[in-house]
Amino acid sequence: MRQGIWDEFVVKDQTVDSFMEIYEKVLEDKEFKFKEKKWDKEIMRHIAIWGEGKKAFKRSIIPGGALTKKGNRYAAEAEVIQKEKNVYLKILMVPYMSLHDRPDIYLLTQGPMERHIDDENCKEKLFEVVMALKEKLEMVPKSES
Repeated sequence: MRQGIWDEFVVKDQTVDSFMEIYEKVLEDKEFKFKEKKWDKEIMRHIAIWGEGKKAFKRSIIPGGALTKKGNRYAAEAEVIQKEKNVYLKILMVPYMSLHDRPDIYLLTQGPMERHIDDENCKEKLFEVVMALKEKLEMVPKSES
C-alpha cells in the first residue's frame, strides 16, 4: 500500500464477501466511485475514488485551487483478509495525485502545502468511512483485538 492516512481493524464474525458488500455500499453512500477490485493470493484489494477528474483539473490551473476541498480527489484503498471467523481490514486514504507522484515530477504534481492540506482532508474522509462502517459492523482496532 502507498503512504497516506491509514488504519487497521478486525471486523468480527464476517466473511470477506459479506464485508465487501457492506464496505462497497458505505463507499457508494460517501460518493466514492469503484475503480478496481482483485484478489492477490489471500488478500482482497479494493480501490475507490472520491471526487471528479474535471474539478481536480480545474483546481490545478486556478491560483489557490489546490487549497479547496471540493476540487480534490481521494483514493480509498483497502486490503481485506479472512482469518478464521473474522475479517482483517487495512484501509488507506490517499490524495489521488499521490498515486501519480514520482521523484522526477514531484513538484509538478503536488507541492508541500498542497500535500499537507490533502493529508488533512484525507483524515476527515477516512474518519467518515470508518464511522459509517462502525455503525453497520462490529469493528475494533487491530491493536485491541
